[in-house]
Amino acid sequence: MRLKCPIIHISFLNSYSVRIHPFLIKIANELSEFRNYLFDISLPTDVPVCAILVRINEYDTLSGEKYQPKQLHSFSTYLANLLETVFPNTKDCLICSSFENEIAVICTLEDKKTAHDMGRKIEELFEAEKKHIESIAIGSMEVSLYKIHASCANARRALALGLWSDGLLISYEDILLHSSESAKYPYDLEADLISALKNRNPQEADQCLKNMLHFILPQTKNDKISRTYLLAQLYGALIKYARESGLTGGFAEEPSHYAELLSLSGEGILLWFHGLMENILAQIAYRKANSEQLLSGRIKKYLEENYQKDISIPELSEIFLYSPTHLSRIFHSETGSSIKQYLTKIRMEKACELLGDYSLKISEVGELTGYPRVHGFLKQFKNFTGQTPSEYREYLSAKKTGQKPGEPDS
Repeated sequence: MRLKCPIIHISFLNSYSVRIHPFLIKIANELSEFRNYLFDISLPTDVPVCAILVRINEYDTLSGEKYQPKQLHSFSTYLANLLETVFPNTKDCLICSSFENEIAVICTLEDKKTAHDMGRKIEELFEAEKKHIESIAIGSMEVSLYKIHASCANARRALALGLWSDGLLISYEDILLHSSESAKYPYDLEADLISALKNRNPQEADQCLKNMLHFILPQTKNDKISRTYLLAQLYGALIKYARESGLTGGFAEEPSHYAELLSLSGEGILLWFHGLMENILAQIAYRKANSEQLLSGRIKKYLEENYQKDISIPELSEIFLYSPTHLSRIFHSETGSSIKQYLTKIRMEKACELLGDYSLKISEVGELTGYPRVHGFLKQFKNFTGQTPSEYREYLSAKKTGQKPGEPDS
């Protein structure tokens, strides 16, 4: 069974011992491509849990220069070792690195007060290390370890929305409390904006964006906290739409993006969101223009990797979620051949290669290239090459010795 869990940075996995309870951890590289690894984690799965994220400062506070990855890793290791002095019991918490500049403390809880107490403990522990710490965020309390991904996601939202916080510590619950007290978010205008984007109408989308900012900016002119919350809501809605549209490159909620946005005012905010929407629409247009080419490429790759199996157009239709007719039309349009012709070509080329291995029977070559019945293989091979498999082998032998096929040995 696959379980969602915080993303764990692969370079940290050997730093901490995790054991007893099997649990699946997802590891992501910078391209957000996931691989699954099974590790043993001693946390119980049936008690409430919470994620506390410690965001490490990426910049030297004195020189202003960005730290190198090795330096960040060194800080992470040092700070994680400090954390282990406060939380030594691995049955109650797991300390791991979730990104280059972030440490995750995943802990079991008795109540909400425990999460805040642990957060305060971490803040006090790092009091002397403030130059290395950007912020500490407490995620939501979840019912079991199976929901820890939600707590991590909410802790990251707190990190992003907590830019207005004076101290190191920010809690997701504080964000929720403030959002209920702040200026109201125009959900109806957001729906209009997303609808315009779905309809690929940039002019209408621009107007909807102006309507939203005209609603948000005047009412939060003297309220930085409310402006932070409402602009973050709008940004999050656009990022969510981009991700749901299948876009990946550059579309992730990052604190640095929030910081850039919140440093702007008036026209600058409009231009910032306009640029984001242009990027989204451009990528969607590109995907649409290239979707047929990409689909053909995916079909070709599938055929090349699975030619030995029994493959049918209806089966491909289920895999690629297109009707058999549409799938066949797109493939023929892009490649100039039918799916069946392309599959036959792959199989015959592989058969010619395997016939050079004289330890294989002709029937075995047929089975290895997707023809379980030798008669079908013989007929297809003859049609494709003009020779029987035996004649082709004879040709290969003669080619090796420099003789003509059928010529007696000297």
